[in-house]
Amino acid sequence: MNSLLLVLKFDGKSFAVIPYWGETCNVRRQSLRESNKRITDFLLLVLNDFPAADREFQRLTASLGSVSAGKGIAPSPKPTPEAKPATLMVSSDPQNAQVYVDGQLKGTANHNGLAEALLPGTYQLRVTLPGYKDFTESFTLSSGDDRKVEVHLERVGPPPFTVGNITELLKGGVSPKRVAVLVQQRGVSFALDDDSERRIRDAGGDAELLVVIAKAKK
Repeated sequence: MNSLLLVLKFDGKSFAVIPYWGETCNVRRQSLRESNKRITDFLLLVLNDFPAADREFQRLTASLGSVSAGKGIAPSPKPTPEAKPATLMVSSDPQNAQVYVDGQLKGTANHNGLAEALLPGTYQLRVTLPGYKDFTESFTLSSGDDRKVEVHLERVGPPPFTVGNITELLKGGVSPKRVAVLVQQRGVSFALDDDSERRIRDAGGDAELLVVIAKAKK
């Protein structure tokens, strides 16, 4: 229901008197008689004690504003800053490992890395390569993050040969040709240099075996 406003002017100041004050007083229904009595009381207050009337008017105005604000449209919330995509960079050793994020294949990683743009959140990373154990890790990205993950995969099965393993095989009577086949299957854990080449030759290794070893470093 729309309220009628009675505007009074006294000593250069305007007062707005609301006949139906029930809205301000949080009373849903007020009789016209009660409202008129309130108006009369306020008029007497204006005539007898203007400062008090002024304070009462300010109080009612503030109360009315509070009620109106409560019944009106709520102020719009401040806009939430838009989340910026994050970047995940995955590199693998050995290269050419497949990268999965939350079970979805994202591509193949190498030493340069595989870059993937993701929204902020928590993800499950899995990196796989035949002959190696899977790498898994859970990670959380925030807005604008730049996350780098370097994965070193662990070979499944027997470890690569050391120089000592190869010399022991040769000294134990295994032919250089057979040792070369084993090296191709398992690889070696060392880089062939002058010292390791000398030790292998002294144990009975030949040039063909040395070529295989040079290519088999893992």
